[in-house]
Amino acid sequence: MAGIDWLRLWHDMPNDPKWRTIARASGKPIALVLSTYVHLLVDASRGVTQCHDESRDMSQEVTNVSRVTRGVTDVTDEDIASALDVSEEDIRTIRVAMQGRVLDGNYLSGWEKRQPRREDAGNPETGAKSAAERKRDQRERERQARDSVAGHDTSRDVTQSHDREEERREESSSTTPNGVVVDSDTAADFTLGKLVQTKPKAARPECPHQEIIALYHEILPMCPSIRGWAGTRQTNLRARWNEDPKRQSLEYWRNFFTYVSQSDFLTGKAKTQEGRKPFLASLDWIVKSENFTKIREERYHGGAA
Repeated sequence: MAGIDWLRLWHDMPNDPKWRTIARASGKPIALVLSTYVHLLVDASRGVTQCHDESRDMSQEVTNVSRVTRGVTDVTDEDIASALDVSEEDIRTIRVAMQGRVLDGNYLSGWEKRQPRREDAGNPETGAKSAAERKRDQRERERQARDSVAGHDTSRDVTQSHDREEERREESSSTTPNGVVVDSDTAADFTLGKLVQTKPKAARPECPHQEIIALYHEILPMCPSIRGWAGTRQTNLRARWNEDPKRQSLEYWRNFFTYVSQSDFLTGKAKTQEGRKPFLASLDWIVKSENFTKIREERYHGGAA
């Protein structure tokens, strides 16, 4: 959209366990921690975006980028506190707790990974081409394709009639491996004169939603009960089932839920701040792609946040 600068967020950002860690270390609500980080993210992005100065005409494209450190924020505690209607001390405490987790001084950790450079102006470091260079390459490919088509027009006319004749022959008859010619309407697969019945491919088993829900209730009784299962919930569970043949058995899901039950964090046994309810993983939360992957990566079984 013209006139608007953008930045990127990663899909599992709102549910990243590190926010809970920062909130616990700072003694501030997770909502305030997230809001503070978003302000830092926007400020760092604005600093990078404003350093681009682009001018274009019909014959050239010029891009000047001043030398700045990407991902560095210089917004003050006072500015953020004023925007969020909290005290400067609240913001200062949160930023201290963020150090080593999502901040390195004033630098946002992981910035280069999550906020790649713009490619419209090209990038000599990565070899990315500018928009004008990509357009020129496209036009050159199209010109070469037209020249190639023109050179083959004559030979194509000669072979087309032969190809049509061959197609008619193939449609009217078929030849078995024994050299026996049979009519196409009654042709079948033959091997040494014996009819071979083609085995149909095994169909992929349907996802047994109710059986998996029953296993969840059996093995994780401490987690939230499922009252309804439709829409996105069904879609996510079906996707996890179909992603890997190994998951297409109830034995896999029994073992998986047993593994989930061994996590203090997922089953509400982890220590929390006073007055805060422990986290309990529901089935619809578990089968979301990001959360399912994190569980399999042992993110909630004593590993680092």
